[in-house]
Amino acid sequence: MQPELQGQQLSSEQSIISALQGSIAGTDGRLEAMQAAGDVAEQQVEQLQKLRELMIADMSSKQAYQASVIQMDAAGEAASQWFFTSAPVTNSGVAYWPGK
Repeated sequence: MQPELQGQQLSSEQSIISALQGSIAGTDGRLEAMQAAGDVAEQQVEQLQKLRELMIADMSSKQAYQASVIQMDAAGEAASQWFFTSAPVTNSGVAYWPGK
């Protein structure tokens, strides 16, 4: 998600929370206050769900990065092992076997 869109959503969500809090303050009866408090609680749950989604996406991206780093390291190690143990090194027509 782009930062501009996140900023707009945050501003919109803050406006909703402020409006809901204002409706709690302006309630005349107990039932209205409970309904308004329920609306605030619903908004809080939605915010927690969004935060959880962001955290999961962050962890997934970090895992993918770490997997790619490990894969590159493993490929480099395999190439080095193959080079130093499987392929003769030649110099002027004389074959030298690494490690022997």
